[in-house]
Amino acid sequence: MELQATPLGLLRTFTQFCQTNYAMINTDNKNIARMIVHHIKTRVPPEANAILDMTFTAEEMNTAVEQGKANKASGYDAICHDLYKLAWEVIKDGLLVFLHHMYTEGTILE
Repeated sequence: MELQATPLGLLRTFTQFCQTNYAMINTDNKNIARMIVHHIKTRVPPEANAILDMTFTAEEMNTAVEQGKANKASGYDAICHDLYKLAWEVIKDGLLVFLHHMYTEGTILE
């Protein structure tokens, strides 16, 4: 194996190493689901699962915004709670519609 000095050369060497030393794993969705389920030792009871499937309420969303810490972002979007608190009365209805659609339909409104 020759010494690599470029990112592309490193990537090719690493890829070749992995292909040589590790077997391919069938990654179809059914196989992945079987592998995951096989390692789950407990299951969520049906009554708890029903609660987890419920959409959140405006009151829950309001509580989350109120409890947010100052100068802290809740996720990768880097939008801090201060912005939500400041603009809450203006954005809350639209945000609730947007999040409910995303949660129930699995898509993002444009």
